Amino acid sequence: ISYSSVKSGIMKFQFFIVISLLVSILSACDGAEGRKQKYMEQAASSFAEADYDKARVGYQNVLKIDPKDVPALLGFAETLEKLQDWRGSVGRYRAVLELDPENVKAKIKLGQLYLLANEIELASGMAEDVLAKDAAHSGGLTLKAGVLSKMGKLDEALTFVEQSYKIDPSSIDTIVLLASLKELSKDRVAAVALIEKELVNHPESITLHTLLSKLYLADEKLVLAERELVKLTEIAPDNINLKKQLVMFYEKTERPDKAEAVFQDIIANDDDKTQAIMGLHELYIARGDKQKAESLLKKAIADEPEEFDLQFKLASFYIFNNQLDVTESMYRKLIQEKDVVAIKAKNRLAYLLEKQGKSDESEALIAEVLKDHPGNIEALTLRGSMYLKKEDAVNAIADLRTVLNANPENVDIIKMLGSAHILNDEPELAIDMFRGALNLSPKDLPLRLKLADIYKRQKQLDKAAEQLKLADTVQPNNPQIVEGLAQVYMANNDLDNAKATVQRLMNLNTTNPRAFHYYGLVLQSEKKHE
Repeated sequence: ISYSSVKSGIMKFQFFIVISLLVSILSACDGAEGRKQKYMEQAASSFAEADYDKARVGYQNVLKIDPKDVPALLGFAETLEKLQDWRGSVGRYRAVLELDPENVKAKIKLGQLYLLANEIELASGMAEDVLAKDAAHSGGLTLKAGVLSKMGKLDEALTFVEQSYKIDPSSIDTIVLLASLKELSKDRVAAVALIEKELVNHPESITLHTLLSKLYLADEKLVLAERELVKLTEIAPDNINLKKQLVMFYEKTERPDKAEAVFQDIIANDDDKTQAIMGLHELYIARGDKQKAESLLKKAIADEPEEFDLQFKLASFYIFNNQLDVTESMYRKLIQEKDVVAIKAKNRLAYLLEKQGKSDESEALIAEVLKDHPGNIEALTLRGSMYLKKEDAVNAIADLRTVLNANPENVDIIKMLGSAHILNDEPELAIDMFRGALNLSPKDLPLRLKLADIYKRQKQLDKAAEQLKLADTVQPNNPQIVEGLAQVYMANNDLDNAKATVQRLMNLNTTNPRAFHYYGLVLQSEKKHE
């Protein structure tokens, strides 16, 4: 064999290898892109059908392939928003803006979420940023109107949203805000007319039908309100929450048979049978008919002995009625079942024992769960709360941090973690926790007062006053809030506000000795000694 023929053969082989590698690489790229496109289409389709759990999975699959895919991040953020995972949604919109700083949709959506969390300055910043680049941007004008509305400037807000509506009358957000502002301006007739008109263009809009049903209810137009609520169940027949709204309407309008019939229809025909049984059970409890509530669950369990959610619901019913021995017996029986049910039963029994002061037995059960399942959230939550009760801040923080990572929207866990940080002499971390919880639950008055108290102890008096003023808007003329404001103004030597606030306190309760004491201190500061 000649040298030239060997050389030629080697070159051909090398060429074949290079081509094979290129084909392999291109195929891999095509495969990844193909999968990404498929997941993206599935996610968008699920979102359009309001199946947000499936949409979330689809967008997550896209982002596993390409974490920087802006449309997927945007879709994922919108999906989390629909699922009311506010913190997760905010994080994704921010991620979009890091990759695409001029993404207007992300700015407006983020601004809306800031508005929802009462972060007025942040929302205003987003609106101004959009309008600085396009003064006639409909979304920016609507966001600006929302900011002005939150600030109590209703006339200005109405001007901006009307301008937005003229530019883009198809935006549901704009329509809803315009109708809401008209109603706040005591022009409910105009609000109703607007929604009725726009439903011709958006006949399947859950948001518009829901708002219209509320406006009809406010006008006591019960037949029309019922029509809208029934329509909602027809638009989204798989949405049991919409059916529950109809149930509550029938209940409030004293039509118990129709209320029960909604649940009975689901039980007879739908996949949500278990949820409907539990909903009907809760309806009986709300009516005070405990016997019927218990009988319903017992019969359902007899018919479906493997439907363990019903058994746990019955156990909760017995706890509510202080039948703790019966509940304990049920949990001990459920512990004998398969893994998931047994673990849940152990955790529930541990909670029950802790409630009865049997901490040693409770701790033993929790240790048993965590030995085989160290990441079990329910067990870690209970152990964290037990550490907190013992004032063991370090271990409480460790457990509660793990729980929060798995459930970033759990307000109760955030509050517990904040309390643990206070216990551990970490006020700034506690402030971060409580502010985060208030973003998710802005009307939580005890929490807002707690945050104000931390600011006060940290000598951050302006911030303490800000929290108390927000609390005052949620619950005006609450003596505890007004007194707290008076104390902060006095501590900050803000005499004008202190005097006005103390006078409010005196008017609320003319026999409150502390109000007169504070007023005396204010007068003393004004050199009015007599």
